[in-house]
Amino acid sequence: MINIDWHDLEVSKRLNDGDVISVSYEAAEDPNSIELVLNLAAHKTWWKEVQLVDNTGAEVFRLEVQDVNKADGPRAAPAIDVEVGGSINLWKAKALGIHTPMYTLSDLEYVRGKRVIFRWSAD
Repeated sequence: MINIDWHDLEVSKRLNDGDVISVSYEAAEDPNSIELVLNLAAHKTWWKEVQLVDNTGAEVFRLEVQDVNKADGPRAAPAIDVEVGGSINLWKAKALGIHTPMYTLSDLEYVRGKRVIFRWSAD
């Protein structure tokens, strides 16, 4: 997986594999949680996933979009469970539809108390 940081998504630049994923923030319902949302651009159909994992690599939850299913979430997790050593992994379908982990975000302390809205607009 390719390590990216929050700034890479805040400026909506093209990532190493050609993807454009942007991020926006709102206040989470619980200030001690991290909430995630995944949106797929209307003209995109290939499978995408946002996966939240804890410091052991165990999956906390995942959000998936594909075809006519353009949005998933919000889902929330207690920040204390994931912000130290946890990460958010961004997956996509590649050649032959194989689900592939592409990017990883750490520094989850940065998004404590936020709803993080990922929008995947190019691949």
